[in-house]
Amino acid sequence: VALDAASGRTRWSVDTGGMMFAAPTIAGDRLYVPTRGGDVLALEAATGAQRWRSENTGGLLATSPVVDAGELYLFTIRGIYAFDAETGVELWMQPIDEAWATRPPVLTPEFVIVAAGGRVDVFNRRNGERTYYYRFAAVQPRSLSVQGDTLLAVYSRRLAGIGVHSKRPWWEPLRPFWIRMWIWKMAPDVPPPPEVWSAG
Repeated sequence: VALDAASGRTRWSVDTGGMMFAAPTIAGDRLYVPTRGGDVLALEAATGAQRWRSENTGGLLATSPVVDAGELYLFTIRGIYAFDAETGVELWMQPIDEAWATRPPVLTPEFVIVAAGGRVDVFNRRNGERTYYYRFAAVQPRSLSVQGDTLLAVYSRRLAGIGVHSKRPWWEPLRPFWIRMWIWKMAPDVPPPPEVWSAG
């Protein structure tokens, strides 16, 4: 429902098809509405007229869309989606094998960053490639923000500053094996994932 700010009079209303779990996002003259069924509605903010509706993204949307530079980013229980904010054309999608997010994605000019479950994922905005991830022991982030080139992630028992341009080392797939060998005193200490600092 859109209300006149001065009088409280209803200017227009649109049926979204069910209860919403996240707030709409206003960007320019558009209102982007995440629906319970997993779609995004792009409406004219002045009239409520529908400009486009996304294909079903796989289910419940619990975070608001984020719009920047003509692109819309959306986290669903299936993964992270990028859309053209003007036309609704899907630009890319990347699955995320963590629990659904309770915080919207955070953007930099180069990256879109998502915190879900016990992990932060960093994706290239141009092509959706995951460039880095950082794991936490606890689940569900309390806060996620970017200051300059540093990502600040707050979980229930830990705070970390992570360089947004960080990369996982080439040997990352061997980390579990290296840890087992370290436990058996057959390998040196395992280097921690790249980070600027951590506390907690």
